[in-house]
Amino acid sequence: MQGQLDEAKAEVVRLRDETERLRARAEGADAEAEREQVRGRRGTAQAEAERDAMATTMALRMQSADAALAEAAAAEARVETERAAMARHTAEQLERHAAQKTLP
Repeated sequence: MQGQLDEAKAEVVRLRDETERLRARAEGADAEAEREQVRGRRGTAQAEAERDAMATTMALRMQSADAALAEAAAAEARVETERAAMARHTAEQLERHAAQKTLP
């Protein structure tokens, strides 16, 4: 009878130890899963930050390009205005020159 009791106690101790090992392994797995989730959230946050930075950079580049195009259009308009003024001036000069030739 004492032998069976000792065997039962030994089995209880063995099962308790196995339970503790399994509990420790499960806690370790839970902790690793949590660390993986944290790494995943960090990775997502970093990717979002990089995306937002790229979007800002692209928006600034587009603004710069739009400003450059507007400046080029304004310069082209100034050149056209100057060309038209020079054409008028040249026409006036030619008319005066022609008028001076026709005078006696």
